[in-house]
Amino acid sequence: MDYNHSIVRTVCAILQDDGNRTKWEDSYARYAAILSSPKQKTRYLDARSKFRLPKPFSAYTTITAAMRSPEFDIRVFGQSVGTIKVCRGEVLLNVEPKKAKKNSEYFHIDYYPVHRKKWDSKEACQFRKLFKDLKIGKLKSEEHKVENFSLDEFSKRLRKENKALCNIQPVRLFNCYYQFTTPIKASTHNPSFSMREDGAATGGGIDILVRTRHADNRIRLAIIELKDENNPREPQKDVLIQALSYATFVAHLLRSRSSDMWWKVFGFSGISHEPLVLDVVTLMPKGDSEEGVQAPIFIEELNVTLQPSTLYYSLNENGDIVSFEGTLVDYLAK
Repeated sequence: MDYNHSIVRTVCAILQDDGNRTKWEDSYARYAAILSSPKQKTRYLDARSKFRLPKPFSAYTTITAAMRSPEFDIRVFGQSVGTIKVCRGEVLLNVEPKKAKKNSEYFHIDYYPVHRKKWDSKEACQFRKLFKDLKIGKLKSEEHKVENFSLDEFSKRLRKENKALCNIQPVRLFNCYYQFTTPIKASTHNPSFSMREDGAATGGGIDILVRTRHADNRIRLAIIELKDENNPREPQKDVLIQALSYATFVAHLLRSRSSDMWWKVFGFSGISHEPLVLDVVTLMPKGDSEEGVQAPIFIEELNVTLQPSTLYYSLNENGDIVSFEGTLVDYLAK
């Protein structure tokens, strides 16, 4: 058994432990019941339709936030710069003083806190203008910047939009970008179970979830682990271990009692009882780090296959993603 298989079996054992299984199944069934509810979906989509976000802004949410009243995390290049809350039909912008200070530091703009101002107010308009011609300093997370660029690239619809990689689309939550939180901690490559007593998952988040269309015209769910560097300190083979840990949880989730609801949350038409294949992808800049074994891993008790694959990106002088290469590119429909 190679190291990839060993990690998958370790995570399977963690998730199938009687005490752990009850905790995560109950929590994720509760999440899914709300997130797949037509009422909550209509509520959130209606709120999201009430405001337009010009570039470079993007709307993000979380599983926890999406279960409450409509509230959106507003980000620029992956960095949170403020929040929008929709209350009784009113779109309100809030930029806490601490966040305004960070905005000034990261983007070299004026210190500009905003307290619950309408999105079409003078204060909110001035806030948006601050981000027009940015001079970016070092952000809190360069990975979040690359993640945001990748999501924007994957979100393009057509080749005529100069889409660098076709037949791939992000999984959104109520038309927002989000990270899917798991109950598995895997960043140290020693997976462990992580949930609070109240049932909240506190493990690692999947960087990007996407739907991919393959050469056989089948659509798969793909779990992507992203890094903004590619070097011997954290080679592709180690990044793959993290991706496999999270993908193993998704495999169990899609065979759990709430699987039909999660299929809908992930943008599929309904539950699949057929043999399932999940893409497990590492997304990194081009480099020369050691690659892990790319052989598929079959989880017999779930009838699920994890298919590892690589994806490497190249940037132009402006920092925009212009091309991809790797085994995932070979698998996708042309």
